[in-house]
Amino acid sequence: MDETECFFANGVLVHNCIIIDDPVKGRQQADSPATREAVWSAYQDDLKTRLVPGGSIVIILTRWHEDDLAGRILPTNWKGESGDIMCKDGQVWRVLCLQAECQTDTDPMGRARGEMLWSEWFDARHWDQFRPAARTWASLYQQIPAPLDGGLFKPHMIQIIDAAPAGVHWCRGWDFGATTDGDPTAGALIGRAPDGRFVIGGMEWGRWGPDERDACLINTAKRDGRSVRISIPQDPGQAGKTQGIYLTRQLAGYRVTCTPETGDKVTRAEPFAAQVNVGNVLMVRGDYSQRLMDEMRVFPNGTHDDQVDACGRAFAEVMQPVRLQINQAAIDKAMSGR
Repeated sequence: MDETECFFANGVLVHNCIIIDDPVKGRQQADSPATREAVWSAYQDDLKTRLVPGGSIVIILTRWHEDDLAGRILPTNWKGESGDIMCKDGQVWRVLCLQAECQTDTDPMGRARGEMLWSEWFDARHWDQFRPAARTWASLYQQIPAPLDGGLFKPHMIQIIDAAPAGVHWCRGWDFGATTDGDPTAGALIGRAPDGRFVIGGMEWGRWGPDERDACLINTAKRDGRSVRISIPQDPGQAGKTQGIYLTRQLAGYRVTCTPETGDKVTRAEPFAAQVNVGNVLMVRGDYSQRLMDEMRVFPNGTHDDQVDACGRAFAEVMQPVRLQINQAAIDKAMSGR
């Protein structure tokens, strides 16, 4: 393995068996797309260059991310089952998943659902101290890095409505994907109602190349209307500044804010998540609703986070004070009528 790969898999070849032990160490590395890609690339290289005919691969890991090495191999709908399982790579893998709390009917120890691991050693109080940290519990103890009831977000607290209330001040926040086969582009419409509640009004979402993405940005602005503010991200470096200037010019006549991202994804999402979790967010019913709530439920350890990023950006802009514009001509006309 080259220098970029040696931080993870020992890649030990033992009796025609490649042992990959803890390929990503901890949630911080797991949250890095570059790290996950390096792990996957090294694994693919091992398949091509080191695995002998009739050999085996053993992967031992704590699953901190849905898109980790195991996640790219296991079936999409895998929920902790053990046994011989047909996986996405077309191979049958023997999976051994020992959950702290059994949640399957295929437990290797024959436990029933709800039974705890090593109950003769660890009582309920031992396990209860770890449950409040949803991500740690799901990943480190249950081996399924996607808390079913949400981690940072509690999407079940969102009230679904058929139409937005009157008087909402809107912003469309964008998170740009780079390519047609990579991360999607998302444009979230978030507003603040007169009663102080927040409204999710819609979501543009798709995998588009730069030209199609820019066309979607402009066409969406036309549909939203000039009263809707627009917030777009500025990538680091001169290229990001140039793109920001270009897009702002294309959106002449609209209220556009172009700013670099600050802080990590979780930090940016937390203010909006706080409002979701206390039931202060409404969502206009639409085809996007379930997809967005599914992404919220597993954030920040899901495969994609583009919609959440877009929501966080729109929410931050909505929270900015509205600048009042004084119409001097109207004032002069009113004064002259005295």
